[in-house]
Amino acid sequence: MNTITAILSLLDQSPPRPSSASRLFRREPVLSWTLRRLAASRSISNRTILCWEDQLPNVRPIAAAHNCHILSKSPRCVLPVLQAIAAARKWCDGWRGGLLAATSFDQGFHAPWFNEIRQQFHSDAVLIVDPDSALIDPALIDSLIAYAQEHPRIDYCFSPAAPGLSAALIRANLLDQFASSNGYLGRLLNYFPDLTGRDPIARDECAPVPTSVARTTARFTLDSDRQISRMEHATLSLNGQLMQTHAQSLVAALANPSASDSVPRDITLELNTTRATQPVYSPSRYLPISRPNLSLSNARFLFADLATMDDIRLTLAGVGDPLLAPDLFGIIQSAHDAGIHSIHIETDLVNLDASALEELAESPIDILSVHVPALTAPTYHKMMGIDALPAVINNLRQFLLHRQSLCRLTPIVVPTFTKCRDNLHEMESWYDHWLRAVGCAVIAAPSDYAAQIPDQSVADMSPPLRCACRRLSSRLCILCDLSIVPCEQDILGRQPLADLRDVSLRRAHAANNFTSHPLCPRCRDWHRP
Repeated sequence: MNTITAILSLLDQSPPRPSSASRLFRREPVLSWTLRRLAASRSISNRTILCWEDQLPNVRPIAAAHNCHILSKSPRCVLPVLQAIAAARKWCDGWRGGLLAATSFDQGFHAPWFNEIRQQFHSDAVLIVDPDSALIDPALIDSLIAYAQEHPRIDYCFSPAAPGLSAALIRANLLDQFASSNGYLGRLLNYFPDLTGRDPIARDECAPVPTSVARTTARFTLDSDRQISRMEHATLSLNGQLMQTHAQSLVAALANPSASDSVPRDITLELNTTRATQPVYSPSRYLPISRPNLSLSNARFLFADLATMDDIRLTLAGVGDPLLAPDLFGIIQSAHDAGIHSIHIETDLVNLDASALEELAESPIDILSVHVPALTAPTYHKMMGIDALPAVINNLRQFLLHRQSLCRLTPIVVPTFTKCRDNLHEMESWYDHWLRAVGCAVIAAPSDYAAQIPDQSVADMSPPLRCACRRLSSRLCILCDLSIVPCEQDILGRQPLADLRDVSLRRAHAANNFTSHPLCPRCRDWHRP
């Protein structure tokens, strides 16, 4: 490889959120930081920013200051695959493991335009760089390129590093194939039932990185105010030397939690307690839970507070099925209008008419998780308490047909299988079936809600040594009566928090006090993210 072009794509950075060209880190645009760090690489031939025409006023001065090329596409248009990948990646913090097999290398990736840039510079390969990677490590980039040079037979290679620290490289032949098929790298880096083989992590395409960089659960992309605040807090001790700091030191600096996470990013909001099914893993099957539906006015008040954080991920779930809530679509629109643009719904998809399915397909949500914990009708009846599998499949079909008529790939449909003793025998066949059918499938673990309902799990997966709950700092739950509980375990609202920013339980766990909440001593989900 004689010529390698680094491409920084801003295609999925849409208003109203500021892009990396206007979002500031230490009073300088994030994109400027990325280009400055990237300039320290000795192996990159040239750098190009791919953007929309309306982004040019912010991009031009940065590109000029860093001797960087620009490919502008106008007018801004909807690219369904790009839109779907952006939606999937909002709900994944690791470099892979997201819905639709999307990886951190796939954000903003549109193969025909990447190939156009490659051809313009007669490049042998392109380097995919996230423009939000303000602290990308040039040493990891040079190592990745050197590794590709040593393995001339591979069409691509990647660093299994935390998002924002490294990149992926694609040679010309594979990029040509992607350009003709609208493909992306994640399709080669994840499991598919009809593409057997070793995990890419164990193949030559995986370039080595330091162990701490590969195993950290932190994310280093500066794509939100929370991430910027977190990184500024963590790197205070590196003032004056941050531009030269390598990835391992950054990982070590971010090991301690930041005070900027007073409001967790993941919020589960319950709209109602009504459900058409009686799943064996649901508290509604065993406990008399009845709360008033969340009103639209209360939802608007709540969203105004939540929207002060620009990266909130809102899941509509809880004891009831949100699709049976009378104000569902008004609540969804209110959340979106307030500035919450990451919305996920969990549903059984039962007892819905055609108009509701169409409105759902047109709604501004990212993900529709559908509980289908069985492959056959008898097992479905045993798991859900009603005989509704044919109706669910038909509703899914109608939803997907209407979504297709809109030329959209969002909302992403995610069939969800709650793994219990009574359906374990169907799990593997179920997973392959739905991956083939819709490209997504998720297997979840049941909860006994801290021994409040019968245990349906196959095995107890909790570690032997108790430590602070991993969920308390990342998520909380709001019941439809507006009680704020620290997690989904407290389905009866036995000990609500004072407000969204109440960190008293988090502090108790940090001090190894696991008895301050009545449910914590019996909880077996404290180790789950």
